[in-house]
Amino acid sequence: MNTNVSIEISDQELESLNTAIFTKYGYDFSGYEKTSFRRRVQRILYKYEMPSILDLWRKVLFDREFFLEMKDEISVGMTEMFRNPDFWQKLSVEIIPALSNNSKIDIWHAGCATGEEIYSMAILLYEKGLLNKSHALATDLSDTFVESARKGTYDAYSVDRYVKNYLEFNPNGVGLKNYMTQEGENFIMRDFLKEYASIKQQNLVTDPMTSKFDLIFCRNVMIYFNDELKMKVLKMFNESLKPGGLLCIGYFDAMPRDYEQYFEYEESSVKLFRKI
Repeated sequence: MNTNVSIEISDQELESLNTAIFTKYGYDFSGYEKTSFRRRVQRILYKYEMPSILDLWRKVLFDREFFLEMKDEISVGMTEMFRNPDFWQKLSVEIIPALSNNSKIDIWHAGCATGEEIYSMAILLYEKGLLNKSHALATDLSDTFVESARKGTYDAYSVDRYVKNYLEFNPNGVGLKNYMTQEGENFIMRDFLKEYASIKQQNLVTDPMTSKFDLIFCRNVMIYFNDELKMKVLKMFNESLKPGGLLCIGYFDAMPRDYEQYFEYEESSVKLFRKI
């Protein structure tokens, strides 16, 4: 039995690995919360049956394709359609109606993973009659996730869960599968929903953002960041929001101690914050 998952990895080894990655590929994971980063590296060692972090270090330096796979392992998302239905109900009943008088609604899905959040929001906006004047930018570190989000294709097992979430979010709705077409064992989001978002690869930590948004989603992303990196990202979010704009974070995300420089609570129960 492979027991690599329990390999001990020192702080110095983690720092050396991150330095190698940054030097070779320009990706900086030094701001990731150390325990989470160590756990993900251990999982990679286990998955690829590597006996030591030295083997991983060598593989990363000399095999770009492997690094791209590893990058996806590190940035793996926690997502599903209409995850936390009470959050989506709050958006539907209180937050989105407040934007209905805007001439246009600009939204950023930061860390969009495989796209479930994008299409959930597109459906909500459609049901509110606001999709035609809404546009989103959706970004993720992983090229693989970005391509998957663009396709908007989900397997039947996952869709069964998403159907239940939608029903809890909107018991009187038309049903989630009305927004999909079925091909074999897969379900594909309808084209008019795909037109809602421009989806592209972006490094949230290093790549600048010049657009302005009414609403930013960054759910279950900052859980992997240390406080210094969180503050850096929050500053960027603050600068990227229009006056009075809102930031939505995940239930598992924790704001750093000094977040009040940039945001105040709008609704604590669903972790909505308003730009100061």
